[in-house]
Amino acid sequence: MRLEQILWNLVRNALKFTPSGGRVEVSMSHKDGFLCVDVADTGQGIAPEFLPRVFDMFSQADTGAGRERGGLGIGLSLVRQLVEMHGGRIEAHSEGLGTGARFSLRLPEVPHSTQPATRRAQADTSALKGLRVLLVDDSVEGLAGFGALLELEGAQVRPERNGPDALAAAREGEFDLILSDVGMPGMSGYELIAELRKLPGMEAVPAFALTGFGRQSDAEQAIRAGFNAHLGKPVSLHALLGAIEHARLAKP
Repeated sequence: MRLEQILWNLVRNALKFTPSGGRVEVSMSHKDGFLCVDVADTGQGIAPEFLPRVFDMFSQADTGAGRERGGLGIGLSLVRQLVEMHGGRIEAHSEGLGTGARFSLRLPEVPHSTQPATRRAQADTSALKGLRVLLVDDSVEGLAGFGALLELEGAQVRPERNGPDALAAAREGEFDLILSDVGMPGMSGYELIAELRKLPGMEAVPAFALTGFGRQSDAEQAIRAGFNAHLGKPVSLHALLGAIEHARLAKP
């Protein structure tokens, strides 16, 4: 199912940015133990300055026709997350605007005799299935993108855009995990977690701070405020799963 999502997203993206009369080509090959799938088009292309950021969440290029088609720009970020979960990699290639684009997907071929060991090396997302997550971020795109990724893996996500609404949600329902942005207007993530810890039943719920700052002092401040861990944005599923496992092992 995940491979279908990956491939459909790449093909749909190519169709989206290729005008009538253009061409979209999908090819497959085998190389150095990898299954290689290339999705190439003759469409809009990617500007050189945007190419290094094409897989970043919500960094959709602001280029005329592309903006007219709308969208949150979350597809390629989700694709990269899913590909990396399967031990693969994906790259984007383009000579510039108007020259088309090619996305190259590489997934490891797994001989039958080595399947169990390979699967162990891949991300085990079972910890997210059924998990009730309170996700707090003042960015609409951040909520939509990361929330969609968590829901793909079976989590039940309650998105909130600010601290007061998150507090209200915590009073109404029960949660197994709190994920909160730190730099929010009005009530910061540090202030939010301090208030959440005062609520009955929320004292020991694992809570992770999400921030674009990765300094040691930022991590220490998050812990002092009441978070269990500090995760840098953009948050990868591997990092999140590692933090969840660490929090579970740390329970008395």
